Amino acid sequence: VIGEVFGGLKLSTINGVLFIASVIIICISVRELLRGPKKLIYFNFLKFKELYSFSSAALFAGIAILFLVTIIRVLGNDYLSTEQYLSYSVYFRLSSMAIIAFQFIITFKFKNIYESSQDYLDKISALIVSSILIIALAIYASNSIIIPLFFSGEIQVILSNNSNIAFPIVLAMPLWAASAILENIISRERAFKGMLFNLACLSFLFFSIVSVLYFYNELHFIRIIYLHVVLLSILIISQLLALYKLDIKMMRISVFAIAHLTLGVLGASISSQ
Repeated sequence: VIGEVFGGLKLSTINGVLFIASVIIICISVRELLRGPKKLIYFNFLKFKELYSFSSAALFAGIAILFLVTIIRVLGNDYLSTEQYLSYSVYFRLSSMAIIAFQFIITFKFKNIYESSQDYLDKISALIVSSILIIALAIYASNSIIIPLFFSGEIQVILSNNSNIAFPIVLAMPLWAASAILENIISRERAFKGMLFNLACLSFLFFSIVSVLYFYNELHFIRIIYLHVVLLSILIISQLLALYKLDIKMMRISVFAIAHLTLGVLGASISSQ
């Protein structure tokens, strides 16, 4: 009897029950927090307004960074085909193994980085970002060994046909790392407003150029990937400019960002369909 009852259940029914149960639990939890005997939360609108007026710049900066580093994933079928999405996802996940290494390094060295002198901060940041680039390049060189271990012959053919996107994805990895390092410094110095202003100006110029390319039907898969490298470089340059106004000069990271910007522009210029 029990088997017949549970065998007749549909997944949609189970999901509906779980959803209702979740809503009930959330309502009970909120009630206990707001009106329970311990009164764990005291809501004060003026404090709420003060909190978000203080942190709104950081919130918008965080949203902007998240959008820029993940923009490729929100592109629709007008830009990328299913095979291209597949290829991007695979090569991106392989290259992002370097970001896992970065998370370990930044956690281990966090205190030393952000409590040291400006020159040491610039030096160690450049060393970390360069290490991420080397790791990503090593993974890129190992793609021919790694891919056959995990994918069928049909998928391997698709990946092989789109292998030219792997290099610009590799270039994006150290830019992610540099942006994460600079974001912490921006937060410490409360320089979000300056960063957002610089980012808005540079992004307007960037998207104006991209709009022209789109109008003339010059946007294609590999060019979009290289333009993403350019966009990430612009993000880092906006952070560096905001810090520069506070007399924090990250010369090594600046050279790194300009070099990647040059490679991104060059790749977008010479890339073909």
